[in-house]
Amino acid sequence: MGRILQFSLALLLLLLAFPLLALLFVIVLWDSGAPFLYRGRRAGLHGKSFWMYKIRTLPRNAEHRIGARIVDYDNEPITWIGKFLRETKLDELPQLINVLKGDMNFVGPRPVRPVVYDRCIKTIPQYSRRFEVKPGITGLAQIRGKYDSAPQEKLKYELEFIRQDSPGYRARIVLETVGLLLLNALSKRFSFWSSSDRSLAALKSSSRFLFDRTDAADALAARKSA
Repeated sequence: MGRILQFSLALLLLLLAFPLLALLFVIVLWDSGAPFLYRGRRAGLHGKSFWMYKIRTLPRNAEHRIGARIVDYDNEPITWIGKFLRETKLDELPQLINVLKGDMNFVGPRPVRPVVYDRCIKTIPQYSRRFEVKPGITGLAQIRGKYDSAPQEKLKYELEFIRQDSPGYRARIVLETVGLLLLNALSKRFSFWSSSDRSLAALKSSSRFLFDRTDAADALAARKSA
């Protein structure tokens, strides 16, 4: 998918999503106040650092309280609206801005914190290869692997993506991502399915963490790679 096409598609999606973003802006500010957006440094193409955007889902100053410890996602101090945003992945919508700016593509390896980049680049063979392409909003590792997989495990999928990269392959990953998101939404809407259908439960589990979500998660991945 060329730069012009990705820019045009990201702009179109942002315009279409503007009413939803405006509504979420009001809800987030009513729920937990400003700021609406979270931004964090990430390592992108060739390891270059950039600001990645998300809708804020943690209470204000939560990162300062959490510090360097690993967050337990079952007990982390998520905001009232934050749980919904994470389950639906609507908190990732602002990354369309990163696509517009040219920092990210729709599909590619997920960006990582600079501290994770610095550690993994020294300890994991071929880890630098995942930075030969721009990071993406979604990727093969997010639909094939598990959220808590070690960086080495995710790297297998990321290198496979780089080897097979093509417009058709990227479109397939986008379609699979959308499918898993819809399946996840349905499984939560009709929760009784999860107890009777193991295959749905497995897909629900894999789709729950389609996207890396916080700096603490990156820190966990870095520890596993050490």
